[in-house]
Amino acid sequence: MKTRLPYPSFHYFFLFTVFFLTAFGASAQIIGWDASTVPAGTYGPSPWTPSTLNVRLTTTGLIRGTNIGTDTSVTPANLCWGGQEGWGTTPSDANSFYFTFQATTGYKINLSTISSATRRSNSGPTGCSVWYSLNGGAYIKIADWSTSSTTGTTGTPNSTALTGIAALQNIPAGTAVKFRLSPNGTTGNYYITGGTNCLKIDGTVVPAAVITTQINGTAPICIGDSANINVAITGGASPYKLIYSDGSAQTTINNYVSGTPISVTPLATTNYTVVSVTDANGTVSVPNSGSATITVNPLPVVAAANIVTCAVGEYTFTSGTPAGGTYSIPNPYSGPSTTYTYSYTNSNNCSKTSATYTFTRNTPVAINTQPSTATQTTCLGGSFNPITVAATGSGTITYQWYSNATASTTGGTALITAPHLANGSRTASFTPLATALGTTYYYVTVTNSCGTIKSTATTGIFTVEAQAISGTVSQNQTICAGTSPNDLTLSGNSRSVVKWQMAVDAAFTSGVQDIAVTNVILQGSAVGNLLQTTYIRALVSNGSCPAVPTAPIEIKIKTTTWNGSWDNGLPDSATTVVFASDYNSTGDLQACAVVVNSGNIVINSNHTLTVQNALKVNGGSLVFENNSSLIQINDAANSGNITYKRNAMPMVGFDFTYWSSPVNFQILATFSPDTRFDKYFWWNTSTYSWNAVTAPGITPMEVGKGYIMRAPAAYNSTPQVFEGKFIGIPNNGNYTVPVGVTNVAKNFNLLGNPYPSAISADAFMSAPENAAALGTGSTIYFWTHNTGISYQAYNTSDYASYNYTGGTGTAPAAGPNTNRPNGFIAAGQSFMINGLANGTATFKNSMRSASNNQFFKNAGNGIEKNRLWLALKNATGVYKETLVGYIQNATNGIDRGFDGENIPSGNGYDFYSVANDMKLSIQGRALPFHDSDVLPLGFAASAAGSFEIGLVDYDGLFGNQDVFLEDLLLHSIHNLKQGDYIFTTVAGAFDARFVLRFTDAQLGTNNPLNSDNQVVVYRKNSEVMIHSDFEDLSEIFIFDISGRLIRTETALHTKEISINTGNATAVMIVKVVLKNGQASIHKIIN
Repeated sequence: MKTRLPYPSFHYFFLFTVFFLTAFGASAQIIGWDASTVPAGTYGPSPWTPSTLNVRLTTTGLIRGTNIGTDTSVTPANLCWGGQEGWGTTPSDANSFYFTFQATTGYKINLSTISSATRRSNSGPTGCSVWYSLNGGAYIKIADWSTSSTTGTTGTPNSTALTGIAALQNIPAGTAVKFRLSPNGTTGNYYITGGTNCLKIDGTVVPAAVITTQINGTAPICIGDSANINVAITGGASPYKLIYSDGSAQTTINNYVSGTPISVTPLATTNYTVVSVTDANGTVSVPNSGSATITVNPLPVVAAANIVTCAVGEYTFTSGTPAGGTYSIPNPYSGPSTTYTYSYTNSNNCSKTSATYTFTRNTPVAINTQPSTATQTTCLGGSFNPITVAATGSGTITYQWYSNATASTTGGTALITAPHLANGSRTASFTPLATALGTTYYYVTVTNSCGTIKSTATTGIFTVEAQAISGTVSQNQTICAGTSPNDLTLSGNSRSVVKWQMAVDAAFTSGVQDIAVTNVILQGSAVGNLLQTTYIRALVSNGSCPAVPTAPIEIKIKTTTWNGSWDNGLPDSATTVVFASDYNSTGDLQACAVVVNSGNIVINSNHTLTVQNALKVNGGSLVFENNSSLIQINDAANSGNITYKRNAMPMVGFDFTYWSSPVNFQILATFSPDTRFDKYFWWNTSTYSWNAVTAPGITPMEVGKGYIMRAPAAYNSTPQVFEGKFIGIPNNGNYTVPVGVTNVAKNFNLLGNPYPSAISADAFMSAPENAAALGTGSTIYFWTHNTGISYQAYNTSDYASYNYTGGTGTAPAAGPNTNRPNGFIAAGQSFMINGLANGTATFKNSMRSASNNQFFKNAGNGIEKNRLWLALKNATGVYKETLVGYIQNATNGIDRGFDGENIPSGNGYDFYSVANDMKLSIQGRALPFHDSDVLPLGFAASAAGSFEIGLVDYDGLFGNQDVFLEDLLLHSIHNLKQGDYIFTTVAGAFDARFVLRFTDAQLGTNNPLNSDNQVVVYRKNSEVMIHSDFEDLSEIFIFDISGRLIRTETALHTKEISINTGNATAVMIVKVVLKNGQASIHKIIN
């Protein structure tokens, strides 16, 4: 049972006073409840009729929420209206006090305040919240009232202004206004009190405006058109809310202004009426009168037609219905194709325009581009180029092509089969078929809606031919890899060759290449050098058919592979050699080409690998030992590196060796890595001096150019052999090097053999390409470093020399290099040579030789040579050699190829022959040999002493011919074949002490003059006069009394001569040689 608060047992009586406010009176109480009228001991009725109520209002009374209790077991407060508990934390009608009221018709309400005094029990809610809603809408809270009073009847007064709430002003009749007081608590009692502070609302209830309406706008229209209606409104305040009806639906227009037209588009006759008008103050119109009827008349049914015509000029339209309407274009019409409409107005004055129709004025078809009259030819089964026409005309244009056996556009056959249709026989572009042999013409018809026309003429003739007969190519060949085949010939062909082809298989599926040759003979040069078996065929065509290939012929590359043994027999010069495993040569080897794929391949010393064409090192290694040779015949491109070993002559510290590289891009310091960096030199012909190589570690040796390199830094006084290794692609083919000549005294050039084999010095000197720079012959000088270094310099006598006559050595048999150059320049060897003029010298494969076992070797070039070698020497090591030879093609004058200028010895000792005032280390003389010849010899000695002149060697006729040395100073003759001639001398140079002769008669001859040929010699002033009665003079030699040759005249063709001897000595000896070989000696005294 709930505990109730005690309340007094006395009762208060509520007094209600109702005031009637005039329409425009001041704000006053319009509704209220005075709790003093509540019977004692009760909470008051619910609903509770108001104590005060404006007569223009209706209300439901004050209602206690359904959750609020009224248990009187605990006496309620006296003179109060309220309830017991039932409150909630969320306001609702069920836990609140609420009331509703509204104005009667013709009136409106303006609210100004709501107020009330409240009381509570000690545990009751401490206040309440005030809410309102309109027409049952959502509640809106407007205030929170507090309640502190717990005793008496006065309560806690609260008041809230309502004038600022727009929704509570000008409330029209029929709008239900609802207020709710929601106590803020969950226990105890809560009351509203009576008296002055009773629950009440102040405001005004005033008459609403009187609004009347009249709808207007009755009129007829055509279906689809619009008409205007309007509503005339009197009274109220603008703007208005208008609602009107068309009999089936209502339309609302807000902010309507009286009389404003309203556009309507009824689809049938319609009657419009006003439903209501509400002004800006919410006053609703009364009454609404009148109606507007819009009569809707039907449109006529209008139609026309699409028109197509080929007519020219005016066209009259008649297709429009109903008749009597109008067209959108002139009628009759003379213009081009266009579109048009048709319009008609019926008896109700309703008009209708038709849909858009087309007027198409077609023009007759015309062929603007006729079929080409060009002829075409193709092969059976081949294809033609399309034939095409260009036509104009209106509408759809169709085509039909015809074939004909003659050049006529009548009587042809329409091409309508599937293959023809597929090729366009009914289009503007048609490709004739080539399915039957013969000739055919074609023409076309072109059609549109206005008619059909033909092409003015047929095409040119179309010819289908049979394929050509290819013929036969002859014949199969076997060739060397890297060479081209012999010429090939095609025969039996019916038509022309369009091209040749080659491939690496007979089916021509791999490596196919075209050869742009149209002759029936295919030259081998057009095929080029082949490295593998190749198949070749010709392709023959009649010009229109696809080319027909011949059966291929085989160009076979003969190959034998070393894999421990030869798989296809021993190689020869026509066989390609392939190395696939280790190989050590046991002798010379011939091949047309060499390919090294794997294995260590060694060509041993004194063995020669001769290759007709290219050498390719793809894998493994290829090493040429010292004195072995690689000779290549043809100028083919090599690939892959070889190692070419070359042993220098034994060297001691500070010795230099002259080198030239047989491989490409050999770095100097890589070849001789232990040589000091500043001891690599090249010969500068411009400055005529040695230039050090600036950066030997990155500088490659130029092909054909000579270099000198000093022995490795660690070499001492003990001779050691240096093994050089040239590593690179071997040089092959022609190489051109520059030749520089400053003047006749500075004409030496340092060149080098560019090949890994020896070359013939004779072939090099005699090459026509070298004639301009070197002459038709020259003398080559080889460095031998036989003499030890002295004062940081070498003897120039250490140059061995060679020309066509032969070579001279620089040391006796005891020297480290005892070889005398006789015609071959070894691989790796560089050399000095006399230049004739600025230009170039060329090395060629044809100069190469297998004679590579020493730097100097006999050339044996087939010309007649009769030679003897003399040497000046002594016990202290002086040695200088000179050569005299009677050689085919030589003359007794100075010949570049047969006479070699003497290079003075750097140690002051020299030995040479003399001819034409020139000192020669090699003297070539003309054949036939005459034993009456007397050849002056010169020598030089830097110090007095004992010396020997000996016959070192001889060949040819000198095998049976004595050789004598005459000492003119001592008047003695010595046979050198019996031993060396020993003599002493003071220091100096002596060009007339010795003569070389071939008889032992002192100053005489073994062919004396006879009495029939008198020679007279006498002196006249400074002239020596010589006269022969019958024979022409040939040679004159004049000596002083010491035996020094002071004048020589050779190649004479006269019987008389005078020779100026200047301030010669008083006694002179004159030797006269006649053309017939007879000689005489004459002494004259001044």
